[in-house]
Order: sequence, then C-alpha cells, then structure tokens
Amino acid sequence: MEARRLRILFVDDEDLQIIGNLKAEGFDVEHWRDVESLEKLADGRYHVVFLDVRGVGKKHGGTGLDVLRYLAIHNPLVFTIVFSAKPFTPQEGELLRKHANRCMTKDCTFYDVVEAIEDHAKTLTPEKIIENLEKTVKLGWFTRRRILKGTSLSERQLEALARKSGIASDAVKIVANCTQIAATLLALSA
Repeated sequence: MEARRLRILFVDDEDLQIIGNLKAEGFDVEHWRDVESLEKLADGRYHVVFLDVRGVGKKHGGTGLDVLRYLAIHNPLVFTIVFSAKPFTPQEGELLRKHANRCMTKDCTFYDVVEAIEDHAKTLTPEKIIENLEKTVKLGWFTRRRILKGTSLSERQLEALARKSGIASDAVKIVANCTQIAATLLALSA
C-alpha cells in the first residue's frame, strides 16, 4: 500500500515541524493538541496515530497512556506510535509494550517518521489486514468478502458479527471500528 494514502493523526500538545514537513510531502496528516473525541480517534478514520503520552488526554480526565489503552481496546487495528521527548518509567514501559505498536522519540528525524509510516504501509496486505481483524472478530466467508471489497458493514451485520464472535452487544461499536478500518485500508490498497 502507498504510505501517502494512509490517514495520520498526531495527538501532541506541542506544535511539531514534522507535521508540516509530512503535509508538504503529500501525506494526509491532522494534528490535535489533545484528544478532541475518543470516538473519532477509534472509529477507523485514522490509520496511524502518533500519540504523546504526556500532556494529552486531559480533556478526558487521563493521560496519553489512558488514551493509548482506550485505543488498543476500542480499535486494535489502528497503528499506534508513541511519540515522546522524555524517557519512560518502568510502569509506563510495560503499558507501552502491551498497547503501542511502536515508540519513537521526538528528536527523531523526518526520515525516521516516514520510514515508520512506510514500514507499516508495507505490512498492509489484504491477507494481513484480515488476519489482524480476525484477532478481534470471527469472519464468515461472505463477511470476509465484503470487507475485502472495501465495503463497510451495516449495523445489523455488525450486530450479527459481534454475536457470532461472542462479543457482548454493548461492544458492537468496537466491532464496527475494527471492520471500518479494515474496509478502508483494503479500499486504499486496491
């Protein structure tokens, strides 16, 4: 998949020159100073999220680590890169190993960031996307085919998928988030 087709979000309380550089190179990048909406963060509209773990999350009564944990639970298909200037405590390090896909320091170069995005884009084959999705839900042949075509599922189909996967009905939104990002990634790779 072409890395420039991925939608990227930086959640950081600082202005970062790297965001302007990415935009200048044709990347689709947004910047939030804090988490504007947990739902928008997890609903599949962003494929890669760079997340500062200090200084963000305050709007929702937590820290960037709480936001990272939320995102890992509510849409594990979003590729998360923790982007921080300070070293981590052992407790923070344990949470990062469990929930983040990658960690980078803010003093990294523009090329390091582009390389991280491109490395992730290379892994986004249809087979890998479906494999990652099936870690969350059990797909039948017809559902897999719809998602492989890049088609989003209806609410009724999502509820049936959640039931089939043994997921509580109140977690249908998580299934929706995961299938939505899988469908958009597959549509982009076509």
